[in-house]
Amino acid sequence: MRQKRKTGIILKRNQVMMIVIAVTLFFGIIVGSVMANILNQQQFMELTNFSNDFFLSFDVEKLNQMNVFKDCLIKYGKVVMIVWLLGFIPIGGIFSLFIMLMKGIAYGFTTAFLVRAYGIEGSFMAILLYFMQNIILITAYMFVIYSSIFYSVQNNRQARRYGNHFMEYSIVLLIGFSSVILGSLIETYVIPFFIKIF
Repeated sequence: MRQKRKTGIILKRNQVMMIVIAVTLFFGIIVGSVMANILNQQQFMELTNFSNDFFLSFDVEKLNQMNVFKDCLIKYGKVVMIVWLLGFIPIGGIFSLFIMLMKGIAYGFTTAFLVRAYGIEGSFMAILLYFMQNIILITAYMFVIYSSIFYSVQNNRQARRYGNHFMEYSIVLLIGFSSVILGSLIETYVIPFFIKIF
């Protein structure tokens, strides 16, 4: 009976943790959307002109795919590694949530700007240009952040920074990097062909 109660408490805490992470992401998306919509006319036109120039000058044939792939690996892999390392810090969970918030703001701002600048077409742009890879990446970030917070709290309670669950926690890093590789492959070898549509 006591074991069932303990399991129920753990499951409830895990659910609360996932809800907090998801709410942090959505709050960031809302903040980013608001930021995009309150841009003054000059800022908005500068970003719009930059976007138009990018789409007009983009050439798949001249794209160095290996360099793009490496850049994606570094950009996304760095986030996974930082969040994973924060699991060894007692208050690392706070910083992990801050990273999730920043990601949400970036996604919200980009999407809201595209819709504001290009209307309905902007919605399709958002879906085609970064929805596919970011579904994978956001899921990976949420998983690694959840694991980081859980590992941090667990080790803090046990007064052992490097507890007996290090091997399991290492698998989290492996899953995170595998997701980064998959997301990077999509961004490098699939997304560039959609860019030319616009």
